[in-house]
Amino acid sequence: MKIPQHKKSITLGSVTLAYREIPGTDGFSGEHPLILLHGWPEASHCWNGVVNHLQKLGFSRTILAIDLKGLGHSSRSLDWKTYKKQTMAGEVLSLLDQLGVDGFDLVGHDWGGVVAQEVAIQQSQRIRNLVISNISLITHLEGLRKGKEAKRGIFDVDWYQSFQQTDLPSLLVPGNEEAFLRYFLRSPENGPSIPEESIEESIECYRIQGTPASASYWYRTLPYDTRRWLGLRKHQFEMPVLLLYGNRDPVINLGYVEGFESSFPNGRLVELDAGHFCQEERPAEFAAELMKFLDS
Repeated sequence: MKIPQHKKSITLGSVTLAYREIPGTDGFSGEHPLILLHGWPEASHCWNGVVNHLQKLGFSRTILAIDLKGLGHSSRSLDWKTYKKQTMAGEVLSLLDQLGVDGFDLVGHDWGGVVAQEVAIQQSQRIRNLVISNISLITHLEGLRKGKEAKRGIFDVDWYQSFQQTDLPSLLVPGNEEAFLRYFLRSPENGPSIPEESIEESIECYRIQGTPASASYWYRTLPYDTRRWLGLRKHQFEMPVLLLYGNRDPVINLGYVEGFESSFPNGRLVELDAGHFCQEERPAEFAAELMKFLDS
């Protein structure tokens, strides 16, 4: 796969991870960079607005926005079992090792928020601050129950997760990537939308051969991931944590984070008037809250 000029890449055994490096005021530095992890069906470009606003606010450290395996310009492994989130977190840590990064701040949206939580479980001592956005909290089972209850009696917004756990995406999505992604990359009515250039880049990346299958594997491993998380239900994240959530998300409603203090004793919840893709719908507000948290 050809890596575009605005990205770099590192090969870790059989896996190549692409990433965007935004140098700080003193150039690239492995000293406490900010790491950004995207969710499905996007890639590192989903952080462009947030990065631009952070720079306007005077953020001076290096930023690394990583394409997780299966999306963006990273590897499309067709071994679906390698998409367990514990494995993907290990790949992120290996990339940071190769770059000489020790301590860092970590932000994850959607599935990137799950990978970020797995990174924090594996090597908590390296994370100064953790930010999770619009995804379930993997050790907070009570929140998972409340979130699902809040959706009871409404249209099944989770149908696509079952769809993604079959072979159908690899059979039906190729050639229909634009229609498929535009269905999901929607914002709430009467609210700001995801930038068109970001949607177009997501579509372009999804057209890379093997993507409908590899992206679906993020979901196919969910039963295996869930069994692991059941064994971690008493785990507590001790580092400072910001839960930065769009409060109009139809899939990950605020029931998912209700009572988060049991798993995140040093956590704080901030709501944005946005849907699921809050970092793109409200990039200025997202960046301002992030800057405030990282500077506190």
